[in-house]
Amino acid sequence: LLSRLNPVGISTNDHVVGYLKNRVSAEELQRIVQMEKKKYLGNQLLKAFELRKVTNTLGYFKELAPTKKLPDIQAVITLTEDLYRKAMELNTVAEKFQPLLSQLLQQTEATNQPEALITKTQNAIGYFCKNIYDDILTRLRRHIADMQTQKKVKAYLNELIGIEKIIWGYVHKLLRLDYDGVILSGGADNYTQYVPLHQKPTETIRKEKQEAGSSFKATLIMFKDNKTVAEIAAARGFTVGTIETHLFQLVKTGDLNLSEIIPPQKMAAIKKAIEEVGIETGSTPIKQALGDDYSYAEIRAVIFDIQQQKPATAQ
Repeated sequence: LLSRLNPVGISTNDHVVGYLKNRVSAEELQRIVQMEKKKYLGNQLLKAFELRKVTNTLGYFKELAPTKKLPDIQAVITLTEDLYRKAMELNTVAEKFQPLLSQLLQQTEATNQPEALITKTQNAIGYFCKNIYDDILTRLRRHIADMQTQKKVKAYLNELIGIEKIIWGYVHKLLRLDYDGVILSGGADNYTQYVPLHQKPTETIRKEKQEAGSSFKATLIMFKDNKTVAEIAAARGFTVGTIETHLFQLVKTGDLNLSEIIPPQKMAAIKKAIEEVGIETGSTPIKQALGDDYSYAEIRAVIFDIQQQKPATAQ
């Protein structure tokens, strides 16, 4: 290795001579580079539609929730099961899409016409982004907002923010996909307005907590103005369940009396069901016993009222 090289030695070296004989032209080298580049991009596209990280994360969430001491733990468990089920449904769709995507990649490589590949992939990105955003991220963020009003759940909140980070990371990955310089997100780029909590400064999160309190007050004002729950929901762009949750929180803060929210007949029926099923079972079995005419928020409100009265009765 330390011996000096000279022109004659190089020109007669077997390795050098063999390389020169088999040397490809610059044009051929460029063709090979472009071909390998498209193979790499194709593999990246196929990997992008693997939802294993999403399903594993929500599977972990489903296992985590029952180990925590949380308010209305049964409702939280139901949420985790719903989110995991949705993720598995999307994973099934993704598994069916991958063979089609592989076929489109082969066609594109053979014809050098990527239009069909780009259109199908754009549609797929739009589908997965919308479903993950609407059915997973939005519900997860709503749960986080609920937990931010509770005490002694800081460690659990940090877990939730970490879970949101992973789910959003997958969506963000889809939004950044490109094929040969063409951005594939199409109309799905409006999701870039979403900012996960792990990226927000503490002051912003504190402000959102304050805004949540303002939202409850807005509901309270409309309720005091004799608006029905359905009317408040329609006017404020929320679901009926969200407004009922607002009212339940307002009972907990003392801004409303339970009798203002639930009619006497309903309250009596809920209390009877609680006695028969057992308060320790949580809201889901009680809801199943009562049927669709009774909401989870109403049941939780009555359970809270009963629990608040227990110390007074003991005295």
